[in-house]
Amino acid sequence: MDVLHLYLHIGDRLVKPPPPGLAEAVRTAQQTSGTQLRWVLHVTDEETDHIAYAMYLEGIAHSARPHNRLARDCDLRHRPPQLE
Repeated sequence: MDVLHLYLHIGDRLVKPPPPGLAEAVRTAQQTSGTQLRWVLHVTDEETDHIAYAMYLEGIAHSARPHNRLARDCDLRHRPPQLE
């Protein structure tokens, strides 16, 4: 969630800013109980793409760990366009 909060915080400075509903979805996200704590978000397909993009940016800037976890657990990844 820290990655998403940062993405939303700097969103207006990005080339691809987050969609308007993503901030509300992150704000109302709930954490599950039990041994594996996970966040439950209710998002649209467009918002899902932006979550993958945020994890991709985090991977470039700091650590690929959140991006890899999202790809592994949710089969969700951002693929930048191929340069010719």
